[in-house]
Amino acid sequence: MICLASSSWFAKQIIERGYNVRQVEAIAQERAGGGRSRSPRASRRGKDADTVAFEKRLSDVLGLQVSLDARGDGGVLHIRYRNLEQLEAVARKLER
Repeated sequence: MICLASSSWFAKQIIERGYNVRQVEAIAQERAGGGRSRSPRASRRGKDADTVAFEKRLSDVLGLQVSLDARGDGGVLHIRYRNLEQLEAVARKLER
């Protein structure tokens, strides 16, 4: 269960990162100690723990939902933003 003190923060993260219902359920279950250690998307796509951890690291830095898709020796980085303000924030962070 998510305590009342962190519920506002949690709600903000859900909205900012664009989580779907299944992702929110998995996160809540994880926080309660009874869930999987991987995100719902990771389970569906079969991502390894390192990839999931790196997605989380990037997501925490950018404050947005991030996913990595391996393709051969390289891959594709997806950053989900909801408005131009969020996109500008990503650009500023990348320019540093």
